Amino acid sequence: MAYGSPTLSSAQVGIVAGIAAFGFSAGTLTTLIVETVPPYLRNSAMAYSIVLTSGLAGVIGPELVGQLSDRYTLGVAMYVAPAAYASAGAVWLVLALWLARRQSTATAA
Repeated sequence: MAYGSPTLSSAQVGIVAGIAAFGFSAGTLTTLIVETVPPYLRNSAMAYSIVLTSGLAGVIGPELVGQLSDRYTLGVAMYVAPAAYASAGAVWLVLALWLARRQSTATAA
């Protein structure tokens, strides 16, 4: 919403809200890993999540935004971050549902 806002003030409020929401969810990532990843894989999952988020956010993200901005416009390229967050949320949801289903079938058996 912030990136598509027609006024600067509402864009600023949206960006601040997004940054705050992302900051508040940083602890949630750890919780999600602890709750959804089997104990024997948690160390690896945490290490991979740190590497992937640092690599994607610090290296690939800016390159992708730059390429999209050059090819289309900056207005289009700025939707990379919201699309990435939505995709990450969908992946976590699918993984959580898969794990819940797997545990319920194991309990039933």
